[in-house]
Amino acid sequence: MSMDLINYVFAAAASGVTGNAAYDSIKLVLGDTFTKLESFAKNDEKETFDLVLQTVLENNKTIKQQLEQLQRGETITIVNQQHQGKGDNVAGNKIIKK
Repeated sequence: MSMDLINYVFAAAASGVTGNAAYDSIKLVLGDTFTKLESFAKNDEKETFDLVLQTVLENNKTIKQQLEQLQRGETITIVNQQHQGKGDNVAGNKIIKK
């Protein structure tokens, strides 16, 4: 596991600067996990931060790949779809199975 990647995410989370491209992008990639990581970073709990992020990166190759792209300064595309109620969303259309 690349400590450079973990340190990159730690620095962004510790900064807590909304509007910073790295911070905002990492927050989108990590979703709800970012809130936990940000708390660890702000409380200087680096070992816990490292362990949690390492687990995420080992278990989710897409997140790892997206964070590596951000670290290299590349642009990524994130589709954030919210789903409420019954049925499946397919290309923005809600399909209700009866």
